Amino acid sequence: MKLAEALAERAAIRKKIDALSSRLEKNSKVFEGEEPVEDPKRLLEELNILTSRHEELIFRINTANAVTVASNGETLARLLARRDTLADKVDVLNALLRSTEKERPIYRNKDSLKEIITVDVRSVREEADALAKSVREIDTMIQEANWNTNI
Repeated sequence: MKLAEALAERAAIRKKIDALSSRLEKNSKVFEGEEPVEDPKRLLEELNILTSRHEELIFRINTANAVTVASNGETLARLLARRDTLADKVDVLNALLRSTEKERPIYRNKDSLKEIITVDVRSVREEADALAKSVREIDTMIQEANWNTNI
């Protein structure tokens, strides 16, 4: 199994577990004399099977990430940490840039205070763009390794 396939299966199992949780809640109680639409015992058995497989996939994925070296010589674990951290920083910088966008007031008289932008928008935009490019490049390395790594 390729690492990329394991990641896809892990995501699918996570969705199934979430759906199963909802189904269990809906079938956890009924009115007297009625039967649940689905048998909670069977759903719990399915949950046990799914969580066991999920645990195995997580272990194999984490192990592979710790030892698999990408094309730049760094482990996937390191690249994943860098990608996620840079993506978070890009999100913060983009939120900062959105906050500097001018809102045109419907009415403003000459005595109204003028808002002043306190950051260098151009340099923040350039940094956000450069970091976003780095995120894409790192993600490409990760994806390449995911499809070339057997677990």
